[in-house]
Amino acid sequence: MEQLKHFPPLSDEIMQTLYKASAKKEFATGEYLIKEHEKGNSFFIIEKGEVEIFKGNVPVGVIHKGDILGESALNGGTRNASAKANTPVEAIEVSVDTLSKTLSKEQLLAIKSAIFERILEKLSKVNKLATFMIRQHFEDEKARSLMSRFIIFVLILVFLYVFAIQSVTILKLTVISSSVISVPILIICCLAMVSMMKNSRYPLKTYGFTLENWPRVVVESILWTIPVLLALILCKWILITVIPAFSSVTLFDISPALNEGAGDVSPAVAALLVLAYTLFVPVQEIIYRGAMQSSLQLFLSGKNKTILAILVSNIPFSMIHFHLSVILVVTTYILGVFWGYMYARQKSLLGVSISHFLVGLFAFFILGLQDVLVF
Repeated sequence: MEQLKHFPPLSDEIMQTLYKASAKKEFATGEYLIKEHEKGNSFFIIEKGEVEIFKGNVPVGVIHKGDILGESALNGGTRNASAKANTPVEAIEVSVDTLSKTLSKEQLLAIKSAIFERILEKLSKVNKLATFMIRQHFEDEKARSLMSRFIIFVLILVFLYVFAIQSVTILKLTVISSSVISVPILIICCLAMVSMMKNSRYPLKTYGFTLENWPRVVVESILWTIPVLLALILCKWILITVIPAFSSVTLFDISPALNEGAGDVSPAVAALLVLAYTLFVPVQEIIYRGAMQSSLQLFLSGKNKTILAILVSNIPFSMIHFHLSVILVVTTYILGVFWGYMYARQKSLLGVSISHFLVGLFAFFILGLQDVLVF
């Protein structure tokens, strides 16, 4: 009975008859198991190999191990298709003549029903696969459309930012903070990208707009940020200790992150700068993590797509600091990779916004790293 292990289970009597009516056969590559229009006296249970089905000279499908071939022979008449071995094939041939002589009409009907159910089961799997592939195709098309708009927005962002920086340079204006240049441009791009997200037909949760598990996200982001803050203290201490040019710089320099030449400001202006930075951080995270990194993760394929999304999305994030210094570009890229990994893990803009805010506030308003990073 082992040779009928791929046949749908039936009563012992029917299975015994099937066993007696069956014989193992082997077919070489290219050999026909059945031919269209020939009279069908048997059907086959494929044990090994691949068989291609033809209607006329047109291939219409492929069957494999466990599939049943030529079952229409149970109804008499001729074959309605041909079947050729694509590889060496082992099959169990069941004689319909023997079954007809041995079994009753009810038992033959039971065999037909079992085979029919097997065919329906296979068709159901095929339909599910086809549905999945169609859905995946539309998802890919949607991701491509999203990516084209995303690239346009990034180019516009870079153009506007470079234009603004160049204008400030030409006019030789003194700004209180680099955020004064960045905030209006990034807010405009942020609003445009939020609009893109809403129209993408993906839920906003896809772009990190969620408060799911927010207590864990908040605690984790703070715990992960503490070592970064300690590393910043250590780096500035090393610079002060090792490099003579920084020997006069204090380790902590609580200030409103002013640019050189800005002069003293009142506490009210300093508070305003902190407030501006507080609003500035989530805008950045929406653009670079929410829009860019999420879009790249949707668009890219392969097992390393998340890593690539993190690395690529941080290029524009770091380059917007290029007018300040190369050191700041490198530093922000490293921090951006850290926040990109945090975002990929948490899938929420909340955690990275908190971490980004704490690092920036500590670095520029408490440590005074602008003396080291900006020149």
